[in-house]
Amino acid sequence: MDLDLSHNNISVIEVPFFEPIKDELKVLNLSRNSLAEVSPDNIGQLRRLRSVDLSHNALSVIEPRTFLAMRWTVTFY
Repeated sequence: MDLDLSHNNISVIEVPFFEPIKDELKVLNLSRNSLAEVSPDNIGQLRRLRSVDLSHNALSVIEPRTFLAMRWTVTFY
């Protein structure tokens, strides 16, 4: 499953947001939003994620364990 949430002025990803699709999501586009942080609690639970685009955000914090639970090599943009 692919999900494009680009250009939505998202500043925070609430912890349960991806819960219903966490085992199906493979491509996630969060580019051109207002994200300042990603963590193991929000996108770190997406175990099948293969590609994530976080470009053009205001990221200042990517917690070290954010992508450890993923089963695949993840491509970042």
